[in-house]
Amino acid sequence: MPRSLEDWYKRVNGIYFDRNFYRSVESIFCHLVEVGRGLGIAASKRRKRDLNPEDFLPKTIAWWFALCGRVGIPSVEDMLWAKFPYACPYCRESPHRGEVCKERRPDRKSVDWDALHDIGERNAGKRPKGLGQWQTMFNVIYRRDENTTHETNTARLAEEFGELAEAIRVLPIAPQYFVSEAPDVFAWLMGFANQFDYDRQGPGETLEQSMERNYPGSCIICKFQVCKCPPIPAETLGRIAKEAPLGKVFVGHSGLFTPAEALELFSDVEHSLRIGDKTVTPTKSDVQKLATDIARILEQMQKQAEIQPVISLQVAATLGKLETLANQGAVTQDTIQILVDQLRSLPSENRGAALSFLTSISASALFQAILEAARFIGH
Repeated sequence: MPRSLEDWYKRVNGIYFDRNFYRSVESIFCHLVEVGRGLGIAASKRRKRDLNPEDFLPKTIAWWFALCGRVGIPSVEDMLWAKFPYACPYCRESPHRGEVCKERRPDRKSVDWDALHDIGERNAGKRPKGLGQWQTMFNVIYRRDENTTHETNTARLAEEFGELAEAIRVLPIAPQYFVSEAPDVFAWLMGFANQFDYDRQGPGETLEQSMERNYPGSCIICKFQVCKCPPIPAETLGRIAKEAPLGKVFVGHSGLFTPAEALELFSDVEHSLRIGDKTVTPTKSDVQKLATDIARILEQMQKQAEIQPVISLQVAATLGKLETLANQGAVTQDTIQILVDQLRSLPSENRGAALSFLTSISASALFQAILEAARFIGH
């Protein structure tokens, strides 16, 4: 008797439970995309002789199971049936009808989950059991014919991977997106299975047979019931990706930089800023000195009541914003320009006094450049 989808879900996760439990959801998703990439070979005009795209189908399904297991999906069958109750989730027809689906009906772009639930209740007797029955259901909904191609499958699977990536990015705060997007990936994996069958005018080795061959209840590499393979088996390297000689790519460097070197490289120098007619590239130290200057200016403004009417509230607010940005090491061109423009637009009787006050307190080269730009109105 064919195994149910839940049985496959438990078998695959049981074999690799120790391996995947400590991996992040993002890491497992990357592995899913990596293996799924092999299916795209079917659409390539330059087939790789040593790679058969059909070999990647059971592996991609298994990594889909692994991802769902790591996320914590209680039942993959319930998740799939909720969105595909023997009907397209958008036109709610079986077979799918493009003329009344989301492609031509804006009102069908969103899933009506209540309507799908009702369809699922009516179609309860047709709910698939084994993997082959799920494949058949998707072929009924989205039938393969002379107009369907692996090119379309590959493009749509890539699109669904992107949408699932977004769902994973927001998973901690919005898990409902994963539950909506994961079934779409499975649906297009079934699309590949059905297209393979259509292309050869017959099932050949069934998907269930292929799964049994690859996942016979133990790891086919180490032979243990619970996988004991190293984190990255040697046979994995170079299967699709190709290596590059680091020493020749990065001349003068032995390899990739460390986190400490990255921090120094990316945070020490800020982006170049255009201040008046000058371009400056402030260092981390320059930005910190700017923050110190502004803090001192705002403090003196509180103490010297007579200067407050001279410097507008808008200038004071922009100074406060610039101080916050400088303390974060994230001074922006827009904020600098706003401050320069506000100082230039002060009434002439106030502008001189304001610039003198600011000049007397500021010591940093960056703030002095701002003041110099503010003095040259019209330049």
